[in-house]
Amino acid sequence: MKLFLSLFLSMLLLSGSVTRADTLSGVLYGGPTQTHVVCYLFNAGPGNVSVTAKTIADESAEITQYGTSCGTTLGVGKTCWFGAYIVNNRAHSCRAVLSPSGDNVRGSIDVRDVDMKVLVQSQLR
Repeated sequence: MKLFLSLFLSMLLLSGSVTRADTLSGVLYGGPTQTHVVCYLFNAGPGNVSVTAKTIADESAEITQYGTSCGTTLGVGKTCWFGAYIVNNRAHSCRAVLSPSGDNVRGSIDVRDVDMKVLVQSQLR
């Protein structure tokens, strides 16, 4: 058993750093006049970050996004967004999965009305 553990640890160390992914998310409800939800990401870190997943959901299911400026990589000092139409009177959430780390990525979620006026806003955490 000790030999197996030693070999496993050696292989892990030789393989380089272990990649981890961080998730930013937030939930908001803008009231009966809400029509859009828009999520923003900003990379304040020293290196590029991979955006491995981005979703918007209401209280029961993921909803279809109408647009995005987020690609698979978020460059240093860059901002991107993704948004969806709200078709019900429920709370909505944004979720972004970032790799190798989201430590230096900040984000926000906006819920807007038909005129794109922000009704409520919160930070993604």
